[in-house]
Amino acid sequence: MFGYLRFRICILFCLMSILATASWAEVGDIGQAWHSVTVTDVNGWQLEDVTITWINDGTVLQIRRSDGATKSLTPDEIQQIHNADGVDITAEVGLRRTGVPQNSFERAANEELVSDLAVLKTADTSELPADTSAGLYSVAFDAGLGFATSTGTWFAGLDDGMNYQFGVRAMVTDVDYLRFVLRNQDFGSQEIEIYIDPEVFVVGVDLSLREYQLLLGRNASLTQGTQVKSLGYLEYGISVMEHIFETSDFGGDSDTITKTGLVLQGGVLVLLDRHLAFDFSANVTWKAGGSNDEGSGMLMGAHLGLAYLF
Repeated sequence: MFGYLRFRICILFCLMSILATASWAEVGDIGQAWHSVTVTDVNGWQLEDVTITWINDGTVLQIRRSDGATKSLTPDEIQQIHNADGVDITAEVGLRRTGVPQNSFERAANEELVSDLAVLKTADTSELPADTSAGLYSVAFDAGLGFATSTGTWFAGLDDGMNYQFGVRAMVTDVDYLRFVLRNQDFGSQEIEIYIDPEVFVVGVDLSLREYQLLLGRNASLTQGTQVKSLGYLEYGISVMEHIFETSDFGGDSDTITKTGLVLQGGVLVLLDRHLAFDFSANVTWKAGGSNDEGSGMLMGAHLGLAYLF
């Protein structure tokens, strides 16, 4: 009886020895082990506080938890490996693979990094063009409100006031464009005495100025990283100015005086998205003096508007 029991124990011991030998043979292919690490796979899943070793000649990374459960991942399924201090040891672990040329893992990692950066760059610049205003828009429409003050004899006696404007830009080169602006400036009202023998009548007259501006402009992109965030611009050109006098008295009537002036304007388009932008600008319109002691004058204003880019 005891002999038979010893025989069974001997057989069991032999089987355990064989299994241990096979296990150690496998471990012998593994090489170095890293303990208490965190492995993040390509899907973002994290395996924390595990022990890792390379097996199968460095083609598979075996991951073992403290309870003995194991999982195997191939190198292309691994995103990052951090040690217990949070230090990234992905490259170190990769370079210790057995049966693999020393720099192959690092080279593969670099190639993958370059690929990822290319994808990120494409994603970052999908909304806005990179580092240049070229191609940002072909045509742009804008509308806005502003305020202007005047000086000079031609504008003497007129009030400062609000104005509104509409404009359109058309690109002619990568950075140069033509712009047309229609602007209407309110100058308030005045009372004028009209003598009709034998009586004197007081007539209320509304004063305004309508400008038709033809401008040549140039964009200068302001970038942040690889994205165009805003476009500074400078414009100059001519303005045809209609000085308008209107009254509602005596059945209503109007009259105009038309003169020309020079315009200088600068501003910035602050991009809200690919097609919409705030338009901030400041401008000066100069009207030179003429014959017969005709006065000169200058308008100075600022505007805020919205622009839609095509």
